[in-house]
Amino acid sequence: MKVRPDSISFSVPAVPPSVNHYLLRARNRQHYFVSPEAEQFKSLVLAIANSKKLVIRWKRYGVEISIFLGKKQKGDLDNFAKVTLDSLVYAAIIDSDAKITDLRMTKDRDISNPRTVISVWAV
Repeated sequence: MKVRPDSISFSVPAVPPSVNHYLLRARNRQHYFVSPEAEQFKSLVLAIANSKKLVIRWKRYGVEISIFLGKKQKGDLDNFAKVTLDSLVYAAIIDSDAKITDLRMTKDRDISNPRTVISVWAV
């Protein structure tokens, strides 16, 4: 019998770009590419995952995302989810964001310390 893995939690010292700034259309308008801001956020999550050896494998996942906006930052809460969840897969913390069955999100403001706090657990 498989043992349910422990939950993991970590903080990313950045706010993910909105889904509106995730994919950019190329000049030929037929191809899309990931924006530099999204690549940077995904790379930060990857570096943190590698340094802390963060990985969780299970049939289904729960994820909680807390966004702390800095000065003059703004965005719709639901638009922050896509890049954040894709970052978990990119960093191999989880194996598929399609397995997320419980998603919780909050948004607040911390002018001196903008960040994203992510928790993942087995459902």
